[in-house]
Amino acid sequence: TVNISSLEQTIKIKSNSALPIDWQASSSATWLTLTKLDDGFLKVSVDLNAAPADALTNSEILISAVNNDVVIGSTLPVSLFRSDTQTENKVLNDITVNTDTMVSAPNAPYFYIGVANELRVYQQYSSDLIQSVIVSPENTLLEQFIVHPDGSKLLAKAVETITNEDETTSEIVHRYLINLSDYSFTEIAEPTIDFEPSRYVQFSGRYFIVTQALEFADDNLQLIFREPSLRNSASTIEQPSDAEALYTLDASEMPIKRYTAQVNDFTQEKIITTLTHEYKPELLAESERVSSFVVNNNETAIYAISPTSEHISFDGTLFTDNGLLAQAEGTTTLSVEKSKNNFAHYVRFEPGVGFTIDIYNQQAELTSTINTQGQQPTSIDISADDKRLLINATNSTQVEIVTLEQFEVSATQLTFHTTFGNTSIAAQEVNISGVSDSWLATV
Repeated sequence: TVNISSLEQTIKIKSNSALPIDWQASSSATWLTLTKLDDGFLKVSVDLNAAPADALTNSEILISAVNNDVVIGSTLPVSLFRSDTQTENKVLNDITVNTDTMVSAPNAPYFYIGVANELRVYQQYSSDLIQSVIVSPENTLLEQFIVHPDGSKLLAKAVETITNEDETTSEIVHRYLINLSDYSFTEIAEPTIDFEPSRYVQFSGRYFIVTQALEFADDNLQLIFREPSLRNSASTIEQPSDAEALYTLDASEMPIKRYTAQVNDFTQEKIITTLTHEYKPELLAESERVSSFVVNNNETAIYAISPTSEHISFDGTLFTDNGLLAQAEGTTTLSVEKSKNNFAHYVRFEPGVGFTIDIYNQQAELTSTINTQGQQPTSIDISADDKRLLINATNSTQVEIVTLEQFEVSATQLTFHTTFGNTSIAAQEVNISGVSDSWLATV
């Protein structure tokens, strides 16, 4: 749009082969430029001069092996939204978001919300309602949205209360698999998992649903494997996007656990997990707990919520507790989320100011603070391009859509040279992009 631009992304290309694979990337889209980088990364850039104007354009990137037909390739969906309009902060009023249903599309400028028994689809820049689909029975709440990482499907749940002949009640749990290309859906018949689904995870190039009890299942929630050593259900499950490790948080004495996994279809246990680390932050008192956390893409940092420990680094072997992040005095932390570019976003309450979002860069430095519309955020989510922040304020039945203030400054360094007594100094320029007209420079 006029004031938001996201024209380049870097993708980690992974393989489940024990041997190195020489891979290549291609696309039929003339507006895409693909550059193969070192260490298995692919840079995807957009040429606006070749892109359609005022349109949402979809394409694909094909990842394949070079001169090796045995290796199964992969297709990555890509979308480009181009508009000559200004993107503004918006508030959707009189909307009650169901539990765990506000989520951004991973590869399109949309976000999804569950309202009553409906799936609603909104445009992330204009905030317009694109689609509304009734999925579950009347008088039920469509909840627990889990979107597949490739953006093709969404899992959801609804609980229906039935009045029996003897006037007692019973509950029927409905689980749905929704196709996000046309919003058709099917009800999943007879799931074999015992606990609530948490998220999709990827091991050896394949995706699985994992539950709070580390049950691994397919899209139809048929159980494949359950981690036998788990003593407590996990309140948080995270997977770094560039690694195949799995992190969990539970109520044990060593709350943060790290797992790896192996997939083998030719054994009785098709997935075998290994617990590699159990960790409690060093600065955390015995009676204190970590309530939530996120892991950055290459698992070098954990951003947590706890009384003493927010920034935890990991070198592949040891965790290091770096204490609390920079923040206003007297704040209370409510939640934490991570953007695709590894920026941590903390929702905090600051006395005298209200509810704010503190944003930290990859060096764990506080880069900006966003004030909300004064209502307590119940949850937040970040768009796939890292440019829009969704804030669910359940108590006030509203959703805020805010443009993130992540400044991009050119590498130009300003150095002024003059002689003593000379008041005429040549002007210099530095480029600042990714911001609106409401910015200020100070010295």
